[in-house]
Amino acid sequence: MFRLESSELTRFLTTLNKTARVKDEQVEKIVAHAALNVKKAVKADLAKSKYWYFRKTPITYEIEKKFHEVTATVAPSKGRPGSVINFAFFGSKRGGGTHKFYEYAQPEFDTMIEEMRKVGVEI
Repeated sequence: MFRLESSELTRFLTTLNKTARVKDEQVEKIVAHAALNVKKAVKADLAKSKYWYFRKTPITYEIEKKFHEVTATVAPSKGRPGSVINFAFFGSKRGGGTHKFYEYAQPEFDTMIEEMRKVGVEI
């Protein structure tokens, strides 16, 4: 016969909850740091542009949390300066596309995965 006291179960659940909360906080910090690094790299690349409106385009990042999921979005701000920035990254039929965007995210993504594995998160 299996017997379990409620105090043991409560203690176990409390420990489990604390562990999950700590991991969530660590993952959020890792994702936020990676997003900030991508933002800085993109801004530095755009600062070298010969076009003033690319140099002045604000790049932002947002962190969104849902349950045990953290999402980071790095993108130009909506509005006038941000509406033409796609030409800098992707070009048009007349050329362009000389600035990098995704190229800065890939190495940071690899670093982020490595850091999460150190924390003990399964990916």
